[in-house]
Amino acid sequence: MQFQAELTDLFCGEANYSWCQRAEFNLPDGASNLAIMRAAKKQLGLSNVRCRKSDLGDTIELRPYGSPTVAFISPCY
Repeated sequence: MQFQAELTDLFCGEANYSWCQRAEFNLPDGASNLAIMRAAKKQLGLSNVRCRKSDLGDTIELRPYGSPTVAFISPCY
């Protein structure tokens, strides 16, 4: 299964998209949310960064602690 991850900046706590870093990656079908988050963080250069996770249905939102950024992870259909 293919996933897309994007990392962008925040303005007043909301995604701003004045810049954006995108990545696509593949994982086996049925991969756990933890495996998806780890792969996305690796692709975005956030491997050693603690994040707050929110599950938004098909999309996972990661907010790195101490950074005015947000990452969105979603499957590609």
